Amino acid sequence: MAKEIDKKDIAILWELYQNSRLPISKIAKRVAIPKETVNYRIGQLVNRGIIQQFYAIVNSSKLNLYFYETFLKLQGIPPAYEKECFEKLKQYLYTAWLITTSGPFNVCCTFLLRTPAQLYEACTYIRSLFGP
Repeated sequence: MAKEIDKKDIAILWELYQNSRLPISKIAKRVAIPKETVNYRIGQLVNRGIIQQFYAIVNSSKLNLYFYETFLKLQGIPPAYEKECFEKLKQYLYTAWLITTSGPFNVCCTFLLRTPAQLYEACTYIRSLFGP
């Protein structure tokens, strides 16, 4: 039988959600339980699968990298050639995110770039793939 989450576990999860880099001592102070207990409860939350993974969210601007979104409206391109172009665009050095959509645009492509010159290069690459 699975153990239910109590109010202290919820409070710990809330503090981790707000700032996962908080030291356990600060979490313990905010939740009003000993830090050894907080450490144990976090371990139990991991073991029970409530916390499944830890990951870093990188602030790309601190690395002088910026996201640029491009939206494309494709017309008159054969589906086989379109798929081939998507594969090439997916492998492109600066592509961070690529999706097909419905609505006013067919494609949304996000590039992670350092300079506007790289954006120009990426747009030139798109034009070389899909034409005017």
